[in-house]
Amino acid sequence: MPSWTEDRPRLEEMARRIHPSIRLYTKEESFLPKLLGKLLCLFVTIFTLGFKSYDYEGFMKRFAQGIGPWHFYPKEWTAWQVESTLPHEGQHTRQGLYCGFGIHPAVGLPIWGLLYLLGLLPIGLAIFRFIFELDADIAGWKHMRELNIAPDYIRFRADQRAASVCGPAYLFSIPKPIGLKIYRWAVNKVLNG
Repeated sequence: MPSWTEDRPRLEEMARRIHPSIRLYTKEESFLPKLLGKLLCLFVTIFTLGFKSYDYEGFMKRFAQGIGPWHFYPKEWTAWQVESTLPHEGQHTRQGLYCGFGIHPAVGLPIWGLLYLLGLLPIGLAIFRFIFELDADIAGWKHMRELNIAPDYIRFRADQRAASVCGPAYLFSIPKPIGLKIYRWAVNKVLNG
């Protein structure tokens, strides 16, 4: 499969329709995704007392990262993978904009980052991280609905995301049973609304 970078101009245009400040990069083009990936691996190991380790290579190849207006995608991803993830990451950019009082997503990045990471201790009470991810996932589900993706598949993806957001990848933001109920309520609201 060809890399998304071959379709970069079209994807950048799509990203700028979400917000004009968004810039797309591969994870290999910057030190930032590498640094954050290593920190995530360290945090997961510490917070699980070494019972769970995080796969750095898997993180670099399987996950996108939106940091303010800068979006980082694995080079191996296809254009479709980036296109379907842009609404989610774009919502994180908007969140940074809101935290920056509407000035620019980069201005809001420190406040957004503080809120996102605020719940590192104690584990299970990272409510802002959970809210930010749920908000971004709702944007993704709306995009999937516009593409006429089957509702059962969207619900399936919502359950997967709830498990991820409440698991080690997001440092156990809130207890999984609560997160799953909230995600199911939210996805049904999107699909029925």
